[in-house]
Amino acid sequence: NPEAVKVSQRARGRDEKLVDKAAEADAKRRKALAEFETLRAEQNSHSKIVSTAPKEEKAALVAAAQELAGKGKSTASPLVISNIAADAGLDVIQVRKIFEHQPSKSHFVFHLYIWPETLRSLTKHTANLQSYVISKDSKTLLSAKNSPTKPGTLFSSPNLALVVSGNAPMSSRSYEDPQRGPIIEVITSIPNTELHFVVERTSAAELAQIRQDVKMTALLSWIFVLLTLMASFLASQAVTKKINEAVQATLRIASGDLQTRIAADRRDEVGLLAMAVNHMASRIVTLLEVAVEAARQERELKTAQAVQKTLFKENERQGDIIAVQGHFEPASECAGDWWFDLSLSPTRRLVIIADATGHGASAALIVAVAYSYFQTLHLLARSDGLLHKGPASILSDLNKLLVQSGRGATTMTLFLADIDTETMTMRYTNAGHVPPILIPRAADDDRLPKKSANPGKKRVLPVLGGGVPLGFDGTSVFQEHETTVRRGDRLFFYTDGLIECLGVDGQSMTAMDLRRQLAELTDEDPEGNLCQTIVRLARERLGNTPRNDDITMVVTEICPFAAQAASPMHSKEGDAA
Repeated sequence: NPEAVKVSQRARGRDEKLVDKAAEADAKRRKALAEFETLRAEQNSHSKIVSTAPKEEKAALVAAAQELAGKGKSTASPLVISNIAADAGLDVIQVRKIFEHQPSKSHFVFHLYIWPETLRSLTKHTANLQSYVISKDSKTLLSAKNSPTKPGTLFSSPNLALVVSGNAPMSSRSYEDPQRGPIIEVITSIPNTELHFVVERTSAAELAQIRQDVKMTALLSWIFVLLTLMASFLASQAVTKKINEAVQATLRIASGDLQTRIAADRRDEVGLLAMAVNHMASRIVTLLEVAVEAARQERELKTAQAVQKTLFKENERQGDIIAVQGHFEPASECAGDWWFDLSLSPTRRLVIIADATGHGASAALIVAVAYSYFQTLHLLARSDGLLHKGPASILSDLNKLLVQSGRGATTMTLFLADIDTETMTMRYTNAGHVPPILIPRAADDDRLPKKSANPGKKRVLPVLGGGVPLGFDGTSVFQEHETTVRRGDRLFFYTDGLIECLGVDGQSMTAMDLRRQLAELTDEDPEGNLCQTIVRLARERLGNTPRNDDITMVVTEICPFAAQAASPMHSKEGDAA
């Protein structure tokens, strides 16, 4: 606002025409900027014309564009700091900076006009101290009103070049002044500007100030020491008494008196000590109660574990009709995995594998309910001579029983296979369980896919067919499937813990990885103990990593051949038969 500045100039007794000179200088700068912007716009427009011009015209257009670029560079200017007081006599500092925005090739101009009265308050001039602001071209911009160094005066110091070059943010030196004697000079840069602050102080004044500070520091130190000794003497009696109370209380707590407490009536370290002793006593009582409860739960879990062990049959059962071998590793005292097989007739056998959600007491209870149900079926089959229910009907009844028992809180996946060696068929129902894997004896079995990347190699296939887990809804319907089985077929049943538990490398397996592993094992050693081999490989993969799920697997072989009798999966009774 030029008019407001003129009023200020008149009030301070200064020439108001200087304002017009400053405005004229700024108008020239603005005009140069406008010319620069016009050149930039013309250059951008010219660039677009070059991109679309015919090939024979491009050379001349490119030369014109380069000429425009040269004019633009000559118009642009770097950061400019000037004291118009030195140029036009007006007491104001102007800072101007042109910024280029690279992506858009636009330019932004930043103007700052500083009325230096507040900055001048930082400058001093006394017999022992002088300070003033200078520009990078060594001109004095601001000084104290009573200072003999006026704006525009050239400042000379070897330290200034070091600070202006950016090699050091601050520099100092000592020199001898003929009039004032030894002088200490400090020059520092004002951040984000090209201005520098100079302080000159006489050495005599500096030494006098240091002596005064040392004397005052020593006096205050002696006063502080005396006060500290007096306070320590007065407080030691009360502190010693409270500490003795804390020691005696700790000894009583150690001897078994857990009801001992100390009055925590102080707001200092002694009071915190009393609170800590009281908290320790309370925590000991709580921990003892927790330990008693944990011991009780541990006894109950061990009892439940002993009971659950009775739910599993021995790991191996042999015979010429069907041979079964299983393996079970719980993740905790009470497991949610379970496998079972029972004979319904001389040629018919049920094989069951199940996985209750989670592991622990709740999962173990659901397993116990399922075990009791299948034991009841076994007793009925033995009394009637034959159980006429199919897998789907069996699981439908079990589902209703689990819904009533668990009320939907705990569910179970289960695969039930009804193998009949008279008809050489397997009827099965899958209630949300991972599909078992069928391993035919012959590599060219017609049940396998026709296309194979490795002809002649052993191949396996999953027993497909899914469903919902048991225990969700009492009205769930389960599908029954049927497939043919042949002599020498092996069925590999497993729970998801076998592939989902993380190994020592932090990775889990996939169902495809397991099928590939089974195919390779049976191809390399058709008569080998498949269950024991998979257990060994699983333990090598898992190492000592914590198990987050139970691991169960069952291998069933249909009508084993006499030539297979030497396999570890078959007993001497099977050989004799």
